[in-house]
Amino acid sequence: MSDADELIDAHLQGRIDDDQRLRLRAWLLEDREHQREYLRAVRFEQDLTELVRARDTRREHGYPSTRLESAHARRPRVLRGPSRWWSGAMVAAALVLMLVSAGWYVWHDTSRATGVASLVLVEASGQVEVVRDGALLASPTAGVALATGDTIKAVGDARVGIAYVDGTRLSLRSGVLVLGGADGKQIALRRGLATVRAAKQPPGSPLVIETSSARVAVVGTAFAIADIDGLTTLEVSEGSVEFAELRSGEHREVLSGQRAIAGPETAPVRSASAGERPASPRIGIELSPVQGMGLELQYLGRELMFVDLMKQATPFMPVQIDGLTDRDPGLALRSDGWVASLLPGRRAATAMCLGLNGRFPAGTYICTYVGTGTIDFAGDAKVTKRNPGRIEVAVQPSGAGGVYLQIIDLDPADPPRDIHLFAHGSADIAREQPFQAAFIQRWRGCGLLRAENWEDHGAPDQALSWSDRVTLDAGPRQVAVPAEHLLTLSDELDADLWLTIPVEADDSYVEGLAELVHRRLGDGHRVYVEYGHDVWRDGDSNNLWVAKHAVARGHASDVALERGYVDRALEVFATWRGVFGDDPRLVRVLNVDNASGEDLERRLSWRDAGMHADALAVRLTFGRPLDPAHVDDPSIADRTAADMRSDVHRLLALAAELRAHVRARGLRVIGYGAGPQKRLAQQATPEQYLRVVAMQDTPVVGTILDELLRGWSQGIGDSICCDLPTNLIHARSRCGLGEMPTDTPLATYQALLQALPPAASGGPDDSRSR
Repeated sequence: MSDADELIDAHLQGRIDDDQRLRLRAWLLEDREHQREYLRAVRFEQDLTELVRARDTRREHGYPSTRLESAHARRPRVLRGPSRWWSGAMVAAALVLMLVSAGWYVWHDTSRATGVASLVLVEASGQVEVVRDGALLASPTAGVALATGDTIKAVGDARVGIAYVDGTRLSLRSGVLVLGGADGKQIALRRGLATVRAAKQPPGSPLVIETSSARVAVVGTAFAIADIDGLTTLEVSEGSVEFAELRSGEHREVLSGQRAIAGPETAPVRSASAGERPASPRIGIELSPVQGMGLELQYLGRELMFVDLMKQATPFMPVQIDGLTDRDPGLALRSDGWVASLLPGRRAATAMCLGLNGRFPAGTYICTYVGTGTIDFAGDAKVTKRNPGRIEVAVQPSGAGGVYLQIIDLDPADPPRDIHLFAHGSADIAREQPFQAAFIQRWRGCGLLRAENWEDHGAPDQALSWSDRVTLDAGPRQVAVPAEHLLTLSDELDADLWLTIPVEADDSYVEGLAELVHRRLGDGHRVYVEYGHDVWRDGDSNNLWVAKHAVARGHASDVALERGYVDRALEVFATWRGVFGDDPRLVRVLNVDNASGEDLERRLSWRDAGMHADALAVRLTFGRPLDPAHVDDPSIADRTAADMRSDVHRLLALAAELRAHVRARGLRVIGYGAGPQKRLAQQATPEQYLRVVAMQDTPVVGTILDELLRGWSQGIGDSICCDLPTNLIHARSRCGLGEMPTDTPLATYQALLQALPPAASGGPDDSRSR
């Protein structure tokens, strides 16, 4: 343990002496980075408290607990051991306000203020002293009335609690404070640690706390402040604080996500954090599904993304010898997705390049594999040369087919696995760059990648552990893409990542993914972490999972969804903070869908969720679910466009209201799903579906998306992800491996290109800001 570690640990545990206090102050004055390290340590303790609470809750309800030992191993450098007093000093719903030498934590409560406050001692444990008019009061106990001018001492490890009639509560440990002002709310904190719950203060009469070098006026906010022998550091996590440096007399407002430092040798400064929105909004995309949407064996919504075509292959399915798909399982899969065995008379088949209408490159492909068995190809592919573990295949796109791989037979003790299919000469390239060059070029310039469609999924009604995740050598899966590929794509596009944690993910998965991203995330990139997706859509599998498990944890059914979502989201945030510490690259996202008013406030106030998040995500899908029965109605296109434009105006107004509502909390507002509605009101034939979806890409719809992007940029000014109808792109054969045609460009795609920086069209990429 370094000298600084020992000094900080001593301070947090209330056992620092005068010599250590001077050494700690000198260390802090050496470098502002030392001051930031100290604040990171303080913030880590806050999240460690949340981990403890999450662990206890999960143990109570029989869930595996979060691994706190791992969290402690990753704590910031200046805190090597757990602070023994911290979790005991924290109380439910209390704002954390740390003060060293005058160290304290404040939580603002919105209780109604009632004018002049009286003071009562409500707790006195250990050696507590109250000095009034120079005389020591005899044996102060709970219930004793306090008065302005009293000096209150908590000696050693003692604790004292004070209550005001308006609901404000203050708890002091190992320190000294003096009550001043007509109502006792002009507090001088000389040393020690305090926890404060402050009711909303009357206009013009804030709660004021003064240290040796700074003065803070509190009207309802959340922040952390540290004072080491005259050096005061403030970090605001919610709302704003009036900060006054006593030496210079300078006053300034410190906003959420900002810091101010003041003392004999430094002036206040501010620094960015995850809670601060970027200087320019990042415009990004929802990554389209790797296998698209199956519709009567037509796979729409696809892009050719990977150099290795097996990365986008359908899961293996059983096929009879006569070539017909058999509904009987007929084959067994290994846990990694590869075929383990076949029943007599069965083959295992997988398909690639479906729905691309032949827009994939022709030529010689090489199939490699390990194991023993017979592999054959059909459709647009034909075997030309065969050797153990290596097959040469001639591929000639037909415009209506695809590439089909079949396992004819196998040795159950050594089945074919680790199968790849590359264009000749590209295998070495794929090791460094797994993505098709055209895919990279198409989306270069996008600043944010939302990966909802690429996430892992557990088996039905089963938790998803890290050992069950899709790995780089896994067989074909329905949706998931290895997280390593996401991080590679982020690097290649110079884009931030927006991850949606599967609702089924257990603690091992959450922590394993956090550790992987922390190791691999590129410098300067942020990771937006959201728990689940489509949680608020009635009847969705994620919606049902969250509600079911919330009821199992003791929530009433009428509040189970909201509270269950927040409970697990906060556990996910705490785990990621345990890995990332105070790294500003981590952005914790709460999804609020289109909630407003009381619905929004309930979600943010449960367990003070708004205090533990950095951003709120709002869904920006416009238009109504499409009804295939009306495709022949001459007025349907105009009515669809009118509905879309009305929705855009409503969504922008909602987002502006949301931003104003949560601005005091210091929360960002970010958008996802920006684009036309793709859900259907009822089942449709493939022909009906394509006709209905065609309504999503008229020039009018492109204009409406442009209005949404412009309105968002001007009114909200934060990051947004577009969800384009890629199924339409491929149904029209406009977006395969080749370039986008110039005769009839996709209107929504063009609207996105116009909103993106120049790099999206192949220009220089140095003009984009985060």
